[in-house]
Amino acid sequence: MTIDDYAEVWVNGQLPRAAGKPSPNAIVGFNTPNRVLLTEAVKPGERIQIAIFGINGPISIAPANRLFMREAKVEFVDGRN
Repeated sequence: MTIDDYAEVWVNGQLPRAAGKPSPNAIVGFNTPNRVLLTEAVKPGERIQIAIFGINGPISIAPANRLFMREAKVEFVDGRN
């Protein structure tokens, strides 16, 4: 996903967090690409809910221009290799 300026990608209602570390699901920067792991192992018929929160920055004085998402796509990768 590539978004301008800040985004959080919530997966099944969760945003991974750890004290003192940035979330791997947070995207910060002008058109900064990021890859988010949705699951380690998907099962047939499994549903995954994805919610994206995006905002223009700087957050303390949000500009009047529009937020844009350059791309968002889902890739299926065989992790056995």
